[in-house]
Amino acid sequence: MAITVSKTPKMTRYLVQVERAFAKYPVTIIDVGGRGGVNSEWSVFENQARIFCFEPDEAECSRLNESAPENVTYIPTALGEKTGPATIYEAQLKYSSGLYETRMDYFKRFVNWRNGETVGKHQIHVKSLQDAKIGRAHV
Repeated sequence: MAITVSKTPKMTRYLVQVERAFAKYPVTIIDVGGRGGVNSEWSVFENQARIFCFEPDEAECSRLNESAPENVTYIPTALGEKTGPATIYEAQLKYSSGLYETRMDYFKRFVNWRNGETVGKHQIHVKSLQDAKIGRAHV
C-alpha cells in the first residue's frame, strides 16, 4: 500500500483559513537541506507557519532568500548534531548531498542509483540546532 501526503488536507485548511488556529502561535517547520525551496505540502499553513531551511550551499541559499515569502528563512549553514567541522559528501544529484555518504551497496538496487554517487567531498562548518539560534529573532 502506497502512502501519500495530501496537498489539500481539508482539516488543516479549515483550521488555517476559518479558525486561524495558528495565527498567534505559528507552526515551526525545520527543513534540513533547503535546496530547491520548501516542499509544497507546507503551503497549506499559508502565513501561519515559520519555516527555517538550512542550506550549506551559500549561492543556493542566497538565491532562495531573494524570492522567499516573509515566513520562510533560508540559513546558509548545514545542520548537524554538534557545532564544528564536518565532511559534506557531494552527490551526482545535488539534492542527494549530505553529511553521510550514500551506501551504494544498498542504493544500487534503484534505477536512479547514479544520483547517489559521491562526486566530491570537502570540509564545512555545521551548527547544531541550538547554536543556530532560530526563534523570535528570525520570526
